[in-house]
Amino acid sequence: MLDDEVSPTTTDDINVPESTIQSGMNDYQLVRDRERRAPEPNPKYSFADLVYTALVVGCEIQCPEPVSYSDAMSSTASDFWKSAMDEEIDSLKKNDTWTLIPKPVNARTIDRKMDL
Repeated sequence: MLDDEVSPTTTDDINVPESTIQSGMNDYQLVRDRERRAPEPNPKYSFADLVYTALVVGCEIQCPEPVSYSDAMSSTASDFWKSAMDEEIDSLKKNDTWTLIPKPVNARTIDRKMDL
């Protein structure tokens, strides 16, 4: 018999109370007691991820998005940004997201930076 082989034993050969056997089976968890396998990435998606990352980085380098309204309006794509802002505002009005009201005379306004 090899060293790593275990000879089969039964509980009849050993004097073990039945309650100990049952409690041992209740404590056993297959997920906890088995060896965890290393996850492997799916090879069919690895090239697609590489291409996507290259396209995103390339676009960010060539045409970075503006961080303020003045950056958007002074860029070469100002027409695009103006139409995008108009479209967003029309969508907010259409969905009744908020309602414009006149500013009360003695009210202070809260400055808000527009996220593009």
